[in-house]
Amino acid sequence: MGHRAAVAHQLECLAFIAKTLEQVEKAVKLLGAAKILRQKIDIDMTPIEREEYEQEIADLRTNMDEKEFESLWVDGRSMTMDEAIELALGV
Repeated sequence: MGHRAAVAHQLECLAFIAKTLEQVEKAVKLLGAAKILRQKIDIDMTPIEREEYEQEIADLRTNMDEKEFESLWVDGRSMTMDEAIELALGV
């Protein structure tokens, strides 16, 4: 678990999968958790990752109630890395 940048990237990937499976609440929380993890370790996305990320966030915001999105986003950002991994893995 030492490579936190890889964990952040995988949380984003799993969030995209959750979104595809219509698990939008899970997707938003995972994206929020990944965002705060990246901020904590000062690792940004590649331009390609950023583009995909922004598209997914925009789509989630468009198709959800804004208050619900913000609440889930805050929940995700307050998670520890271990909690986010547990959510992603469904344990």
